[in-house]
Amino acid sequence: MDKYEVELGKKLKKLTKRNKLLFAFWVSKRLFNNYVYFNKRMSFGDIDAMLDAINLIEESLKTDTTNIDEVKRVITSIDNNAPDMDDFSTILASFALDSCNSLYESLEYILDEDDSHVINIGTYARDSVHMFVQELEGLDYEDPKFECKMHSNQFMIKEMSAQDSVLSKLAKSDVDISKDITFENIIDPSLVDDVSI
Repeated sequence: MDKYEVELGKKLKKLTKRNKLLFAFWVSKRLFNNYVYFNKRMSFGDIDAMLDAINLIEESLKTDTTNIDEVKRVITSIDNNAPDMDDFSTILASFALDSCNSLYESLEYILDEDDSHVINIGTYARDSVHMFVQELEGLDYEDPKFECKMHSNQFMIKEMSAQDSVLSKLAKSDVDISKDITFENIIDPSLVDDVSI
């Protein structure tokens, strides 16, 4: 585990099961735009399968009930609609895969309540921003100042701040997802769209 994952794990320990799922939902819903964009650009995948996952997670948050067979069915559907990185040469596929993985892990968390799923979900958001910034700014991974440049980038600062803010809210109270949390997109994949038509 890297430092971010260790720190996120500590913050999750302060949350209820429901609020851990709410954090997972918040990240997953914000990453969903990346899948939609990829779907439109590459004519790949099924948006409705991803929406089934979002709706199932939201329903679980509202009712605190779980239809295990339905969760397993939707997990399989997400897996079937995730891009295989060997089939695509565009960064957009990586963004879409992070979206799929976050939904997949959210559903896995519903089944087993293992915090590692929620840590992975936060990591997918961070990694999407990481790839986005690297591509947008043309950062060289071999540059000795790479990490400094990455962590001081406005997009990375904004994402880490947003995660900290939501985790703080979730640690203090029961949050109403319709009133207390905004679902602003994490990145705008069109800014680094490398697909030629």
